[in-house]
Amino acid sequence: LTAAISEIESGDFDLIITNGTRREDDDKGPGGVDIVPESYLEMFKKLTPVAPVLAIRDTPRFGSSMPKCWEAGEACEFPLADFISPIDPTIDARIDRTAFVDMNDLLCPGGLCTPIIGNRFVWRDASHLSRAYVLSIADAGAVRWEDALISANLMP
Repeated sequence: LTAAISEIESGDFDLIITNGTRREDDDKGPGGVDIVPESYLEMFKKLTPVAPVLAIRDTPRFGSSMPKCWEAGEACEFPLADFISPIDPTIDARIDRTAFVDMNDLLCPGGLCTPIIGNRFVWRDASHLSRAYVLSIADAGAVRWEDALISANLMP
């Protein structure tokens, strides 16, 4: 981690994009609440002198692979609220030159996480997104990122 920070600090970046939250009980299996750990806040403070930071709220982590669940014909619909905090933990995080963005409503429309949206697998496993789905929401994601940066006064 120290080497990565040194590399970033010596670089010339317009924007640093990173994870903004993690599960509180990361070793306890699926579900749980997400938090902004103090270590993340300290990291953002180290990075912001280099460039503005865009911190993205983490995705939910399910108990099993969504594609495997779908292939097995099982019920693979999960309420988003069972897997992340009902209130975005980044709301109270205030760090200069840091913007926070939550994309989970694009992954779990209406608060329901399913394996497939728009004829594309959303998930490639229990918590990572499929390339096809990410590409399908790229424009919406770009707008979301831009809005977050504007709201944080990091972009005109």
